[in-house]
This record gives sequence, C-alpha cells and structure tokens, in this order.
Amino acid sequence: MDDVESGEMPGALVEEYLQRERGTRALLDELEKLSIEGNHEELRDRIRTFAENNQEVFYTVALA
Repeated sequence: MDDVESGEMPGALVEEYLQRERGTRALLDELEKLSIEGNHEELRDRIRTFAENNQEVFYTVALA
C-alpha cells in the first residue's frame, strides 16, 4: 500500500477490509457445507490449515 496516496488511503483500507471479510465469509460457508455434508475429516483438515496459515484471523473468527 506504499503506492497509495494519502488521500486514497481510507478507501484502500476499506477495500482491503471488505476483501478480507468476503474471503472469511466464503471460508465459513465452505466449512458449514462440509459440516452439513458430514465430511468431518476434511472439515478438520481445513480448520487446521486455516489456523496454521492465518492464526490472527482464525482466533478472531473463533472467538467472535
């Protein structure tokens, strides 16, 4: 974000936030689908991978 002018910064931050939120919602939808389908092993693997690769986001979502 170094290439973003200071006047454009709030918009860039909002867009980044919305993009991350969309990604998180898509992941949660996928996890819910796996749970409903009874695919618990893949569900556990996806949650573990998520926790390992995105620890900050994982704890935010898990504790929300």
